[in-house]
Amino acid sequence: MFELSARAQEFVERTQAFIKNEIEPVEADFWNEVHHLNQGGDWTKWQWPAQLELLKNKAKAAGLWNMFLPDPVLGAGLSVQEYAHIAELSGRSLIAPTVFNCNAPDSGNMEVLWRYGSDQQKQQWLKPLLEGKIRSVFCMTEPAVASSDATNMQATAVVDGDEIVLNGRKWWSSGLGDPNAKIIIFMAHTPDESKDRHHQHSMVLVPVDTQGVTIERMLPVFGDYDAPHGHGEISFNQVRVPVSNFIGGSGQGFEIAQGRLGPGRIHHCMRCIGAAEKALELMIDRGMSRTAFGKEVLKLGGNLERVADARVAIDQARLLTLYAAYKMDTQGTMAALTEISAIKVVAPSVLEKVVDMAIQIHGGMGVSRDTPLTAFFAQARSLRLADGPDEVHKGMIAKLELKKREMYGLKHKIQGNNMSVIDIGGSIREGEELDIRAVGNWLIENGSEISGNVEVTQYSGGASNWTYRLKYDNADLILRRPPKGTKAKSAHDMAREYHVQKWLAPYYPVLPEMVALCQDESVIGCDFYVMKRIEGIIPRAKLPPELNFTQQQVHELCINVLDKLIELHQVPYQGTELEKLGKGDGYCRRQVEGWDARYEKAHTINVPSFKFVRKWLNENIPADSNTCLIHNDWRFDNVILDPKNPTQVIGVLDWEMATIGDPLMDLGSALAYWVEDTDNQIFKSTRRQPTHLKGMLTRKEVVEYYLEKTGLKPDNWAFYEVFGIFRLAVIAQQIYYRYYHKQTDNPAFKDFWIVIHALHIRALKLIGLQKIEANEVAQKYLEKFKEILGK
Repeated sequence: MFELSARAQEFVERTQAFIKNEIEPVEADFWNEVHHLNQGGDWTKWQWPAQLELLKNKAKAAGLWNMFLPDPVLGAGLSVQEYAHIAELSGRSLIAPTVFNCNAPDSGNMEVLWRYGSDQQKQQWLKPLLEGKIRSVFCMTEPAVASSDATNMQATAVVDGDEIVLNGRKWWSSGLGDPNAKIIIFMAHTPDESKDRHHQHSMVLVPVDTQGVTIERMLPVFGDYDAPHGHGEISFNQVRVPVSNFIGGSGQGFEIAQGRLGPGRIHHCMRCIGAAEKALELMIDRGMSRTAFGKEVLKLGGNLERVADARVAIDQARLLTLYAAYKMDTQGTMAALTEISAIKVVAPSVLEKVVDMAIQIHGGMGVSRDTPLTAFFAQARSLRLADGPDEVHKGMIAKLELKKREMYGLKHKIQGNNMSVIDIGGSIREGEELDIRAVGNWLIENGSEISGNVEVTQYSGGASNWTYRLKYDNADLILRRPPKGTKAKSAHDMAREYHVQKWLAPYYPVLPEMVALCQDESVIGCDFYVMKRIEGIIPRAKLPPELNFTQQQVHELCINVLDKLIELHQVPYQGTELEKLGKGDGYCRRQVEGWDARYEKAHTINVPSFKFVRKWLNENIPADSNTCLIHNDWRFDNVILDPKNPTQVIGVLDWEMATIGDPLMDLGSALAYWVEDTDNQIFKSTRRQPTHLKGMLTRKEVVEYYLEKTGLKPDNWAFYEVFGIFRLAVIAQQIYYRYYHKQTDNPAFKDFWIVIHALHIRALKLIGLQKIEANEVAQKYLEKFKEILGK
């Protein structure tokens, strides 16, 4: 589970060698010079020894730089679990994280800007931070309130025209005393009565030298100012910055904070484990080198048992932290909430206990600056408060455990009824059989260690690519292949779909693990690929009644699915393999022209021409609102829900049409499938997802939610929604074309032509909100359509 790739192992070995050969020989003298240069709490005179820049330059030259960042270009491209091993090594030294430019709070702040920052913010602040030229500060904790409950926050960030006005006082702002600290991330309350309490806080970028920003004092930790890093108290009095200084938009503070804290907690905890290892080594060396009462000190009293207790505790903490990192990499932060909270309780406590033992063995030397033990102790005790006290994390663990018991009751009920909400597939449709023996032989030839009998089932979709489950004794796999008959090349490119998911996985951890791609048509007559199955619930037209969701749970599910789409649109694709998917500016125009041509090619005599709609779309094509990775087929039945917590998304499927494009086009396409309870009977009959339930947002509310979360402001939203409807009509017509020409006999496609008529009317009505002419066309067409149905 925790095995490192050859590349990650190389990073670990080089980091270990660098610490041993470059840092450890000079660290004691380095810290002596730090204390000599920085006496007292006057941060304006603080400075770093020249030795620091020399070490940083050596680390950068060795390629041991920004290793925390998963970006393969800007960082080392390591997973959270892979970097955890490096964080442990760096934790053995008080200076190593800074030397490698992997120190807090900069690493967390850089990840925030990398994930959520605008291009301008990245250029102005992320770039110099990554280069190690400046330092940053994170301001959240406040002296006037109990900051363990972040919703108590009193500091405000209020929009005034094209500026944000900031007011408030923060303290324990780490790094504030650093002479290179240039930028602050200020967390504040952004009052908005229309939002819940977790969407009324924002993160704002504030240059340290902005008018109204005042550093009040530095705060000593156990009497030590931790210079020249420092932890300060700072006030913001009518501070004004541009609205563009919001990170990710107004109201996104808590969401961003959770994304920031996930990897950061792994880093903190693994550094604690590294420090505990160092403390244990110092404890043993000291205990075996000193004698008292005729014995080595380590063999007196219960000291040997304490050594054993320390070893057990350190190894337990390490395994728990690595498991948390593994779950974050493979299932996402939400799936690892229990483990992330648990390590935050465990790792600092283990370090505190081990250091306390080591101090006791060292005697008076243990409380001096002659060893790093006092600094390790301050680190451990402070971390039990920083990022939330132990009690908050234990409360979260308990809450999640109680929720598990609720789900256990649900699962027991399901088992009692001999039912299951897990999506497992069904019988294979006639004419769509799979040569499983050929597939099995090919898998073995390509390194898959499958064994035993295999059970093959087919998933109920299949209107586009066909999807099969291959359940072996030792493996649970999914096979995707294109359908038979005429098909759009780009929509059924198995190699493209396979590579999209493989390239995206490091940045979007809700993807199935890819197993292998076959482009040898002699195996089953077409390209196909195989991936590991994610076990979970796929929310189709009706939620399983066993879930018994409340209206609040339905709302939570809706928001989580939309947030996963927004998260996808924020994936940093530039400089990665994903960039190959793009074709440059003009995405909206290319899409309108492309789908227009596809409809012409797939047209049959019993469906409308869409002449008016196509003309209107061509006349109203906007410039691209933004450019990002888009899914292009976002629906509830393309996500997988966690069986233990079924409002949470643990998987996203069907990437056949993913590309680099305009996110509003992606949203418009998603809304075409969003059938509401108030829609007409034809649309209700086509509903494929549970968007009709109470608690779901309406289409209008979806648009408002998305635009508020992303900050995008389209001039003509109707264009995107009409395009989505037309695009769905084309997809339906392409499928119906195969049925019409007897390339498939799937009875589900028989009445698709009726749906296409209904989509035409819906598009005309949307356009009619702007043009009376379209309303008249829609009314005449509706009357004609009723005649057709009557016949």
